[in-house]
Amino acid sequence: VNAKEVTVTIGNASSVYGNAASVDGVTWSADDAAFAAAYAEYILLATDADASSDVGAYPVTGSVDGTPAGIGNYKIIFKEGTYTVTAKPVTVTITPNGGVYGNVTGAAAEFADGDIVNGDAVTVTFLYSGTAHDGTVYNNAEQAPAAAGIYTVTAMLAGAAAGNYSPAPAGAGVFGHPPGTPCPPRQAHPSHGGGAYAAGARLQADALHNRHPGRARVG
Repeated sequence: VNAKEVTVTIGNASSVYGNAASVDGVTWSADDAAFAAAYAEYILLATDADASSDVGAYPVTGSVDGTPAGIGNYKIIFKEGTYTVTAKPVTVTITPNGGVYGNVTGAAAEFADGDIVNGDAVTVTFLYSGTAHDGTVYNNAEQAPAAAGIYTVTAMLAGAAAGNYSPAPAGAGVFGHPPGTPCPPRQAHPSHGGGAYAAGARLQADALHNRHPGRARVG
């Protein structure tokens, strides 16, 4: 007498990078109701994913706990589920800085407490684009332009683990302000793991103030 073939189909689960991975809520189903009723308490599920696992998909596997009576009468085929580790939201606070011709300080940034986990060495880099008043064109320059002009600042995450992080919603901030008032000290913007985004960080000038969203002024 041959063992009866039973297929056990395992469900899916997910967690955010840096959080504990768990299969406690994962369900499974069998194509044999009698088998499912008799051996439900013996079906174990597991995944290799954990809090330090990179963003990606990992299998959820099944097994039988021990050798309960009658289990030998079944040939069990486990159809794996998928455990997905998703990117962790991160918000970067950008300090616009800026300056006047000959004395320019590039943008700076810091992460909110607890945003970066697992000891990851993740940094923020900036790219500057725009045309200076003298006609010089800056296209994703890695250094803050020295020439007076209006520029767009783009920020991105860098580092081996940057892909494990993603944007979080953040306020747009106040960019324009009347002459004679201080330039905004900082504005919160999301940063995207592994890629660039139009951050809208502003290099506000000490003397010339602009009201153009997505722009920065040096002059």
